[in-house]
Amino acid sequence: MNKLFSIYEKAFDDYLKLIQEKLPRTLYLFNIRLNISLDIEIKFNGQMEITKSLEAQEAYIKVIKLLERWNTYEALNHYMKELAGYVKKKESIYTMVNSNVLIDSTAMQVLKSCIEKISEKYKTMNEFRNDIEKYFEKINSDNNLKDTLKKSCENIHQYILNGKNITGYEILGLIYAERNMYYHNGETTRMGMKYCNRIELLNIYIECIEDYMLKLVIYILNKEIGHITNASTL
Repeated sequence: MNKLFSIYEKAFDDYLKLIQEKLPRTLYLFNIRLNISLDIEIKFNGQMEITKSLEAQEAYIKVIKLLERWNTYEALNHYMKELAGYVKKKESIYTMVNSNVLIDSTAMQVLKSCIEKISEKYKTMNEFRNDIEKYFEKINSDNNLKDTLKKSCENIHQYILNGKNITGYEILGLIYAERNMYYHNGETTRMGMKYCNRIELLNIYIECIEDYMLKLVIYILNKEIGHITNASTL
């Protein structure tokens, strides 16, 4: 289990004890989704041709786990929208959290660290580099993705290639693009990559969205606890 989860549990329990009213439904639903997404285990019977390969099984399992974590992040966004100061209005889900919140919570460090991990693999693993080029090409050629989302994904590609300035939000854009392509466009888990390299990439994504989400919600709960405590002393 992620070590940050125990910190989250304490913050959640502290907040629950402090509030004088019913837990906000959006936070209640997020907590359920978080617990399920972190504890989920999946297996294949291996009776179909495609799932006879253990690598194929592992890749599909990781995609499902990643998307369940992303769905949990969407639940967190519903909670943040009800509060003041955490999100920007009329922004896409992958750019909506205020940058100062990401910096103060250290969630931005998580995003940039995950981008660096992809960049490092690109520079040191030839097969990974070849596959990630096909991956970016597949995203860029998808006519169902919005141009703004494709541009955000391409910015990471350009950062890896030539050091283009990026914000950190772009890694969330990549995961969001995956989510849309898998859910809405009928894409399979390979995304043009070999399973072994796909698994490497998915591991980075899963760690990224999990740590990012937990750091964010821990920060928010502690801030809300502070607001309530300060108000009670006035």
